[in-house]
Amino acid sequence: MKSEIKDLIVYLDSEDFDEKNIAIIEVASLLEMNTYILNGGKDPSRLEEYKIYLDEDLISIRLDIEEQAEIIDELINRIRAKDELSSSMLWAIGKGRPEAGLVRLVETITACWDEFNDEEAYQSIISMENYMDYDVRKTLSKEEEIIRFLKSKSEAVDQRLWEVAKRVLSKLLKV
Repeated sequence: MKSEIKDLIVYLDSEDFDEKNIAIIEVASLLEMNTYILNGGKDPSRLEEYKIYLDEDLISIRLDIEEQAEIIDELINRIRAKDELSSSMLWAIGKGRPEAGLVRLVETITACWDEFNDEEAYQSIISMENYMDYDVRKTLSKEEEIIRFLKSKSEAVDQRLWEVAKRVLSKLLKV
């Protein structure tokens, strides 16, 4: 792992809530920017937007899929340890490439979904939906536990949660 990334990852363990939250935003921005680049994105104005969230050291970093997977693994480990910002970490995972995060996200949802609060459930579904843009529906639709999770959350009290759960479930069942 690149030294700048290691330095950033350290802040994910900070006792300072704001410091940790900023680190998650930087991780998400770094994953998103590199996913955009890996997908062939070259629009200078879009790349310029990342300078809002990333300093010079981070903006110049290019991550391949394996490096994205390492970062996502760091997030997953903290989610499974019940970090107070797990929902934000689940959101950040959805910014990476599916090849880097989909399998680990599905494993985590399968193992932990019944312990997720509404915000964690919502963010995990949003991350799955982000990956669906890359046509991974067939993979997800074969995961019975994912279907159970989505069906359960489509009956949630939280309107935002049940709306996204129904939307993603509908997409999966079309396969």
